[in-house]
Formats: sequence, C-alpha cells, structure tokens
Amino acid sequence: MATDHERSHLMRLRDEHLQQMERLELQAAKYGLSVPPHILEDIEERKAAIAQLDKALAASAPPAASAPPAASAPTPIAEVILALPPDERWHAIVYLVMELQKDFVACRGAWNMRLRMLMIGAALFAAAVLASVVMQWIAFTRLAERFGGW
Repeated sequence: MATDHERSHLMRLRDEHLQQMERLELQAAKYGLSVPPHILEDIEERKAAIAQLDKALAASAPPAASAPPAASAPTPIAEVILALPPDERWHAIVYLVMELQKDFVACRGAWNMRLRMLMIGAALFAAAVLASVVMQWIAFTRLAERFGGW
C-alpha cells in the first residue's frame, strides 16, 4: 500500500496528464479532419498514461470497509410524479428541481468546476426531461378525458 504522499503525487500526475490531454483535444478539434498525426499520438499517449495511473491508484487504495447492505431499488421518480393528481404534479417537479439545486450547492466545495458544470447540466437535463414527460402525460390524459376516457 502506498503512502498518502505517493497517492497524492500519483493524483497530481494524473490531473496534469488529463489537463494536457484536454488541451490536445481542443487543438485536434480546431484542426477538424486535418489533425496532424503527432497530436493524435500525444492524445493516445496521455490516455494510456492516465489509465496506467488509474491502475496504480486503484492498487494503492486502502482496503474498503465491509460493504454496506444492499438497498432495495427506489421507485423511479417519473412513476411517483405520474401517480400524483394532475394539479399536484407541478409542485412535485418544482420540488425536484429545488432538491437538485440543493445538491449542486452542496457540491460547491467539492472537487472542481468540471464537477459543478456536470451537476448543472445533469440537473437541467433531468428537469427538462421530467417536465416534458409530465406535460405529455397531462396532454394525453386531457385528450383521453375529452374523447370519453381510456
């Protein structure tokens, strides 16, 4: 097992390789179809180095404590919202978005800007998909009611 200093060194190396790979990917995107071969080779070398560092970090990780008991599968949120009366569905959607926002705020001190941007994107995507599903369901139920039910 590696010391904390060795693990932090491996993590810093991995971060540096990742940053360099991202810069190379941006360069490759600017070239479009005519990317110079040396840039593609450098990207592949960085990916290999990151994979090797990931293996080294996994090998140096302290042994995990006993696994927590398996939890039962939660009910999908769409089923919960669709089970509500139509006039209460928007309240549930607003509540869900507020909970996602709380998760994002709690994440502020964690990791870095990339994680925060990922959380924002995931929250917005989830809210948009959920709102779309609920709106389609409401429209469908109104049409069904207008034409005599199911």
